[in-house]
Amino acid sequence: MQPKPSLRWLWCIIAAVVIAGVLFRAEHVVHRTFWTDESWTALRLSGHTYADVRNLFDGRVHTTPEIMQLQRVSASRNVGDTVAGLANEEPQHPPVFYVVDREWTGLFGNSIAAMRSLALVCSLLAMLAIAWFAWELSGSAIVAGIAAALMALSPFFVDYAGQAREYSLWAAFVAATSALLVRALRDPSPARWSWYAGVMTLALYSDVFMAFVLAAQGVYVVALYFRERRVLVSFLAAALVATVLFAPWLAVCIEAHGRMASSNAWAFTPYPLRVILEKWAFNAGSVFFDAEYANLRLVPVAAIVLLLTIVAAVIALRKETARTSWLLVALGASVALPQIAVDLVTHGHTSTIARYMIPLWIVMLVALALFFGRRIETRGWSVALCALLLVAGSSTAINSSAVGWWDNNDDYPWTRMASEINTSSHPLVVSEGHWADVLVMSHYVRPGTEFLLFKGAPPEGLRVHDAFLMAPSDRTVTALESEHYELAPIPIAPYTQASAAVARFHESLESGGSEAFLLRFVRPVAANH
Repeated sequence: MQPKPSLRWLWCIIAAVVIAGVLFRAEHVVHRTFWTDESWTALRLSGHTYADVRNLFDGRVHTTPEIMQLQRVSASRNVGDTVAGLANEEPQHPPVFYVVDREWTGLFGNSIAAMRSLALVCSLLAMLAIAWFAWELSGSAIVAGIAAALMALSPFFVDYAGQAREYSLWAAFVAATSALLVRALRDPSPARWSWYAGVMTLALYSDVFMAFVLAAQGVYVVALYFRERRVLVSFLAAALVATVLFAPWLAVCIEAHGRMASSNAWAFTPYPLRVILEKWAFNAGSVFFDAEYANLRLVPVAAIVLLLTIVAAVIALRKETARTSWLLVALGASVALPQIAVDLVTHGHTSTIARYMIPLWIVMLVALALFFGRRIETRGWSVALCALLLVAGSSTAINSSAVGWWDNNDDYPWTRMASEINTSSHPLVVSEGHWADVLVMSHYVRPGTEFLLFKGAPPEGLRVHDAFLMAPSDRTVTALESEHYELAPIPIAPYTQASAAVARFHESLESGGSEAFLLRFVRPVAANH
């Protein structure tokens, strides 16, 4: 169907915006700093485990290729090893993304860009899925196009499209299962419910939080379709099939709940209420505007954009049919409410983790698409939409030029340390127990770099020529100084893209002594010769 002549300009803008979104995502894949969580992805793709990494810390010297081998897909390990590693050590991360990414890197290579490119493809599928969802809700191609455009330039979704993690895939599944549900509810058939059950099963195996999405969709169907017995029975049957098929992994999660709680203990650190509220606002704002770390003076812009977004979304939901509005409310609350409830009980901060709230961000995008799509032929609203896209695009442009951002800028010092280490001709890196950091560093140091890795007391008779001590504990520094080793702190430049507040945090890394991230062995005292 040909678009209305008066709206041809909008389709041109949507096409340009989507192309820009693809380019921004590609830039992230190539330039963004490889960070800790992605090193765990590389470990899973290779089929190795935490135990394999721990075994490196045996007090002996290891080469960079030896460490890299734990992050490369090879014939020595198979898909079964990838699944087993996740089941035994990280069952909170179901295997679909990791299995597919393992095969993907087997085809396209073990580089960081190759590993990340699957997430980029998933983010493009997410754009198609949210357009489909918006189309099913509204029956309007304009609304669908606007939804895709908003996601294309969303700083949050651009950011995660460049990371070798499962969150872009999860976003695609959240939107796709919702679209399938709307289609099956509107025009029920065994084939449509079968598609919903199958895709929901894959979605559950992509992220455990998808169980909350399924539960929310169930509450919605039961509440609004309880008089339509055939529809209700069909949905319950489809949901039951997906749940039964997911049961094996669910059993793994239940059996490993203690390990899961331990590995995610960081999320239960208490945050003051003020910080939690600030994080909620920041996370919601980052869906459309995320330049705060470049310049704190831009915070008012973010606040204005967030406020207008909330107002527009509320208006859109009130104007839509009850079935449309309540589905979006249920989807938005699906993960947000349980996370907030957990924080209230545990005094933790899981609800402040932006990537856990993807269903809510998708609802925000769709609600805005409905708002603008219903009013786009009015000049004022068309100008407002263009202004919102311009703000989001400008923010994403600032974001894409950075090598790190708010979600991973704590890893920036590791790449800076690698640059310092690479100034030596044959460096030796001495490190204790920093598993992920060693994995990350191995991507940035020269292939000839060696690592002396240990647990407990540092080995005796250390080589001091071109040797570096990485992120030592007070105990290790004291032990080495008692053995008459002389250590010189190396200042690490702060994360230069950050605001003044973030820069001050990173400047604390330069403070010498046992608090320094990187020290150079100068020489042993004469008594040690």
